[in-house]
Amino acid sequence: MDTFNTPNPQLFDATKEEEFNLLPLIRGILRYKWGILGLALVVTMIAAVVAYSIRPTYLASTTLLIEPPNNQRVVSLEDVFTSGRGSANYFNTQYQILTSRDVALRVVEELQLAQHPEFRPRQNRNWLESLGARFGLDLETPDIDIHGFLPFLPAPEADMQDATTTSDPVQLNEQRLNSLADNIRGRLRVSPVERTQVARLSFTSHSPQLAADMANAFAKAYIESTLDSRLEATRQTSEWLTDRLGGMRENLEQSEKALQAFRERQGLVEQSGGVLGTFEQALSDNAAQLSATRSTRMQLETVYQQIRAAGNNLDRLLNIPQIVSGNGISETRSEYLAAQGEVNQLQARYGPRHPRMVAATTRRDQALTNLRQLATATANTIRTEYEVARDNERAMANLVQESRQGIQDINRKQHQLRILERDVEANRQLYDMFLTRFKEAGAAEGVETVNARIVDQALKPSGPFKPDRQRIIVSAFLLSLMAGIGLAFLLNTLDNTFKTAEDLEGLLGVHVLGTAPLIRRLLGRNQQVHQIPLDQPQAPFTEAMRTIRTGVLLSASNLGNSKRLVVTSSTVSEGKTSLSMSMAFTLGQMEKVLLIDADMRRPAIGKNLELSSKHPGLSDLVAGIEPLDKCLLHHESSGIDIIPAGTLPPNPLDLISSQRFEKLLEGLEKSYDRIIIDTPPCQLVSDALVLSRRAHGLIFVVKADSTPKPIVKANIKRLRQAEIPILGLVLNQFDAKKARKYYGAYYHSQYDSAYYGYNYK
Repeated sequence: MDTFNTPNPQLFDATKEEEFNLLPLIRGILRYKWGILGLALVVTMIAAVVAYSIRPTYLASTTLLIEPPNNQRVVSLEDVFTSGRGSANYFNTQYQILTSRDVALRVVEELQLAQHPEFRPRQNRNWLESLGARFGLDLETPDIDIHGFLPFLPAPEADMQDATTTSDPVQLNEQRLNSLADNIRGRLRVSPVERTQVARLSFTSHSPQLAADMANAFAKAYIESTLDSRLEATRQTSEWLTDRLGGMRENLEQSEKALQAFRERQGLVEQSGGVLGTFEQALSDNAAQLSATRSTRMQLETVYQQIRAAGNNLDRLLNIPQIVSGNGISETRSEYLAAQGEVNQLQARYGPRHPRMVAATTRRDQALTNLRQLATATANTIRTEYEVARDNERAMANLVQESRQGIQDINRKQHQLRILERDVEANRQLYDMFLTRFKEAGAAEGVETVNARIVDQALKPSGPFKPDRQRIIVSAFLLSLMAGIGLAFLLNTLDNTFKTAEDLEGLLGVHVLGTAPLIRRLLGRNQQVHQIPLDQPQAPFTEAMRTIRTGVLLSASNLGNSKRLVVTSSTVSEGKTSLSMSMAFTLGQMEKVLLIDADMRRPAIGKNLELSSKHPGLSDLVAGIEPLDKCLLHHESSGIDIIPAGTLPPNPLDLISSQRFEKLLEGLEKSYDRIIIDTPPCQLVSDALVLSRRAHGLIFVVKADSTPKPIVKANIKRLRQAEIPILGLVLNQFDAKKARKYYGAYYHSQYDSAYYGYNYK
């Protein structure tokens, strides 16, 4: 069978991945352009409302010089136990003191912030201010009481009147002051100037004058707090040193008495290590002798273990070098070997009782006996030497242990002596140090030193620090615009359906016969889609069917025999049956056409024609139950003949695979110019593949904006692998209005002609 419309696989491959193309992304933005702009405008409007509702904040800064401590000795507990205050840690500590609660409380009391309007509790916050406070925004809006008709909004915040009725006034005032201190601490920022000793104190407030006053007040309060802390530390140090000196003097005296008592009790006399040196020399000599004795014992032990392993086996004994090197063993062994050699020579000539043989044997046995005795004696000698060496090692080990114990006893006494001496020395140094500090504290009492000074005082700011309303609005617009574009990209990427005939033809490499428009609303009450070509000759759908008819006729002209045409799709609900009927009705205006419903699983042609489900059809005809004239229907309006599916068989695939079905098609082919066969979707069952093998061409229907691309690609690949001639593709239910919005002026001009004078909505 000749194939048609099978392009070069190097040019079109249904299995290859789509190359990246920026144009679909741009079309995706155009597709969702109004949504993107709407999102950007809504977010920008909300941002503008919020930006203009935020109260302006002013920033004032004071420059403060913090100097490290000078050479003047000001005594405090910190001076006694710490050092390195000029380092980075010192300045970081001062920055923490600047933002401490103590300094903040001084500022609250100095400026009487409890009565300041900015820090006074607001009696009633309106709904928007309460909502902004929940998100950290200080909104300023007119008082509008809408909580009555919008109960989901936050209720106005009440004043602290309830607390005053139940709390202690003193405790309430303390809580109020601490709350104010924490509030202003959160507004203060300390910014060190790099590579200097200067720090910038910045304070933010809704009042420009208050911002400057607060920055200056914090700098002054820090200087006063530092001075007060130094004076207080000096006073506390003097008092503490006075209390401690008496106890330290007693500790020093007690430690000295304990040292002297230990020396007398142990009979220790200060000398240059005479006793300990004797013990050390004895220990060194004994250790050296122990090492030599142990080495000798280990060597003898190795030979001894070999002798024990050899036992009475003379050959194994003679393999031990220390045995062979014994007195007379080498000569005796040579005599034995010579006698054994003589016996071996005489055995070849004489019998065992021959006098020469007897004499040689006697000499050999005597030599062997002498060799055994000498080897045994040597082994016993080595064994005795090993035992002596072992006893000597034990004796030397005991001497070493005694020397070590003597040294340990002396070390224990010296260790205890050093502990007592260190205790005396530590108490003496501590006493001397505290005595010196006590005298310095008395001399420095009353001296005031300041380690910080104000370089530049804060001035009233001329303009607000924040919010930057223009930046907020522009940022909100740009971010929302980018978010909308990103969302459009995402939606466009996730949409893997066919939009136009160009998408269909470009991806699959198969010619598109035509495009059937989407029918949004039929004019007639009970009118069906397949009736439009008969009832409305000038309708856009009818024009589209004529275009498809022309494409079918032109493509079929390239085939030798193009009477049998199969119409299929990937899945259900793609409009395959309605398209088959409409195409058959359109072809019926030019040719004699037969429409066969070969979908014997879910037939739809008979249902569209309002036929009974028991009406005989293709299944009855192929099975031989009914004749052709009872199964064949003539459609008066279109002039074509129709064979419905008939009774649903249990094995439709067996029927269409039979020779009877093939003979039926051959017989019908003689009577009709064109036979259109409607089949089940090829994704679900293999009926379409079997029917396509019996046809001359296949028309594949794809629903626009619905059928996923991978499914269509997979089905086209299956059809090509089965060598089925694909006549062309039809893009069904194509929305031209949507395409104009999606693709712009090109599709506007291309598809407007189909809608000229007609509007199906």
